[in-house]
Amino acid sequence: MFRLLFENPEHAAELYYALTGVECSVDEILIITITTTISGRLKNDLAFVVKDKAIVVGEHQSTTSANMPVRFLMYIGLLYEKWIKMQGEEEFLYSTKLLKLPTPEFVVFYNGTTKRPDKDILRLSSAFIKMGDGALGSLELEVPVFNINKGMNIELLDKSETLRQYSDFVAKLREFREVYKNADESARKTT
Repeated sequence: MFRLLFENPEHAAELYYALTGVECSVDEILIITITTTISGRLKNDLAFVVKDKAIVVGEHQSTTSANMPVRFLMYIGLLYEKWIKMQGEEEFLYSTKLLKLPTPEFVVFYNGTTKRPDKDILRLSSAFIKMGDGALGSLELEVPVFNINKGMNIELLDKSETLRQYSDFVAKLREFREVYKNADESARKTT
């Protein structure tokens, strides 16, 4: 459901504004979500380019996963490869001219039942066996996790009607699952 809602450029633009305060039109959004790969295993929930300047990679989670930064690292490589091919810029990777890329931005939307704060940060470096001493290049990737359960992150949900409706939908679905004890019946009653 999350993917279906936000692969719509209008909803993606609304979501980006809610997260960043940057307005953009539907024409300035390009959905580039990874939907299939050769192995068929690596797909992401949402990816879009904003104004050819930022590439937003988002995931929806109903369970907590400390490995999200590792997954985002894998996603961004595939997404940049996709972007570079779409631009017809493959030859520039091996030239002396700097290839300009949209700035990566990452976000997780959490709506599971385990208690979590309104906002948390996951870091790629948490997965590293040993931190380097800074003598060589290093890599860090930070991912904010927004709790979008009903009653959480009210300011964010107020800025994105679609995200708020999704949050309400999930809350109502959980309520009906308690009553009907059947996932199909609960889904029918929720819609």
